[in-house]
Amino acid sequence: MNVRITLIIFLFISIHIYARGNELSCQRHIKLLKLLQQNHISPLDYNGNTEIKVFDNFMDILDYEKSIFTTQQIDSLRLLVSGILDTTNNLNACIFLKKVCEIYKVRLMKADSFAVITGGKKIQFQSGDSIHLERVEKIPFARSDTELEKRMYTRFRYSFLYELFSLSDQNIVNAEKLDSLIYANEQSIKAKLTKEDRCYFEKLISPKDGFEYEVESNFLKAISITFDPHTDYYSADEQKVFETELSTTAGTTGIKLTMKDGKLIVGKIVPGGPAWKSNMIHIGDEILTASNMNSIISDMTCMDAEEAENFINNSQGNWTEVELRNQNGKVRKVKLIKEVMRVEDNIVNSCILIGSIKAGYISLPDFYSSGDYWDETGCANDVAKEILKLQKDGIQGLILDLRFNGGGSIKEAIELAGIFIDAGPIALMKSRDSKPVILKDVNRGMAFSGKVVILVNGYSASASELVAGVLQDHNRALIVGQSTYGKATGQIFLPLDEQHLSEGFVKVSEIKLYRLNGESNQIRGVLPDIRLPDIFDGVILKEGNEPAVLPRDTINKNVSFLIPPALPVKKLEENSKSRIDSSHAFKRVVEQNRGLINYVNGNKALLLDPAVMFKWFNDLELSLETEEEEIVDSSLTIENNIFEKQLMNLDNNKKEFIEMSNENILQDCQVREAYAILKDLIIFNQSLEK
Repeated sequence: MNVRITLIIFLFISIHIYARGNELSCQRHIKLLKLLQQNHISPLDYNGNTEIKVFDNFMDILDYEKSIFTTQQIDSLRLLVSGILDTTNNLNACIFLKKVCEIYKVRLMKADSFAVITGGKKIQFQSGDSIHLERVEKIPFARSDTELEKRMYTRFRYSFLYELFSLSDQNIVNAEKLDSLIYANEQSIKAKLTKEDRCYFEKLISPKDGFEYEVESNFLKAISITFDPHTDYYSADEQKVFETELSTTAGTTGIKLTMKDGKLIVGKIVPGGPAWKSNMIHIGDEILTASNMNSIISDMTCMDAEEAENFINNSQGNWTEVELRNQNGKVRKVKLIKEVMRVEDNIVNSCILIGSIKAGYISLPDFYSSGDYWDETGCANDVAKEILKLQKDGIQGLILDLRFNGGGSIKEAIELAGIFIDAGPIALMKSRDSKPVILKDVNRGMAFSGKVVILVNGYSASASELVAGVLQDHNRALIVGQSTYGKATGQIFLPLDEQHLSEGFVKVSEIKLYRLNGESNQIRGVLPDIRLPDIFDGVILKEGNEPAVLPRDTINKNVSFLIPPALPVKKLEENSKSRIDSSHAFKRVVEQNRGLINYVNGNKALLLDPAVMFKWFNDLELSLETEEEEIVDSSLTIENNIFEKQLMNLDNNKKEFIEMSNENILQDCQVREAYAILKDLIIFNQSLEK
């Protein structure tokens, strides 16, 4: 059982597909369908309704922005969907995929030509022109090429004004100044936008692993997400990247990239890494080409910073060679041997908040793991070490920050929860054909027995929800913030073909998780004991907004455990509300949230009038600006444990990073309120002990 558990993954972030190969195999989908039918927690009937759902998903993947197909092509392809999920015969699916490839390539070339035409037009704004800022998934396919071209020109002009606004430092309302600004920047902005559009279509026309194979891989993705939002197809390379993202170490060159004026620029060099040691690469250098043992990218003009950085740091092989141009114009090539370095984004951060009480603060970005069940180098062990350090400094309580933590290893979640409870039940787990199993903390005692506040938000998902729910059920922690994402399923990676791993993997939802009372966090999420205003409240798309979401259910399973006395939630909530109501910082958060909701969910048409748009952009920017936060407790300061202080003395880069992190923590009104709630809880507990 334990070896099985360690493979189960919690994650709600979708990764785009990059296929491998040069032509259609017309076989991989059959392997996928059989694998899903055998392993998915809630298998589907492969009937006509399922085929239509797969088709709709497929078209949305191929044309997510609705800029390629018209309803004519969609309707013609829809006629071919019958039998595409037949697991005994691949003929219908093969005919369908070949036709999709044929039409899709023609349409991509057509869209590319529209981009050229659009970029060559003079930017003109006419009275009554408008754009609807709807979510992309709500936009229907265009009815004709004329409508598609018009739609592209509308988007182009909106993007033009957005780029123009970014060049201006003030809200320009004078028509003459605005016309002058447009005239001065029209050609350069049009060229930039046209290049971006053409790069987008070029990537789709000529993917690195072959057009037909890429289309087929997207078909596999369309099948997978028809089962549920977290079942997905991954290429072999993507599966490795996924593992790296949940690891604390990775082979890398130590180069971080950014975009500047459409160029790939070295934005950061990781101290101690290969690039840093070479002394031949500097911040501000432009990346021209890159190569490794398997491939060469001689033209990087269509790559964004993330893609280029992924190739340089995460591609196969133990070395990467980059060609750079320094700021003096000199071009040189540098070969870098990759080294295993710690992935700073996956490392636990801690500090001490000092006011009338000493409170430990730990931020956990992911439930990362080494991947080896017997290896104790995962996040639970790291958190335990940080707690020991903080206890040496005499903390009286702890804030565990799980905001924006999208999940990870179930093993690590169980062990992390065990830090705060004595041996006992954690949660219930159920696979498709088995009875519910109780997941337990088998270790006696607690690494931390003090008062705990857990910060969560709408991005806290899966493993984060498991831990928050467990400590809430055991009355071991106050959950503070927003309702969590609402994902209570677990996934496992399986190869499409065990003999041919290059065909890729499927991440398949294999289990459901339940709280100790038999209820599920699915869709509903973990409800906070004390709710805090949040800029993203009502903006985030959660599990319940996803298509093909698995329903929330309950199970009957008797679980007995000793529950500590209930926490004084009502009194603490009253105190918190009083502070929030008088807080300028939280009032600002509410205003920012209102502006963001209007921007994201606004259904009104926005006039494509430069003056109107400039005012709208300016109002939006003002509403989202972060003012210097007020300090609720002027005596609240922040320190690091003695071990971190020693590191800061030895490493200036580390010192700069920690100081910046401390400043952000201290100015975070939610962290400050969590501290105040924790202080109230400790004072309340002390009054009971007297």
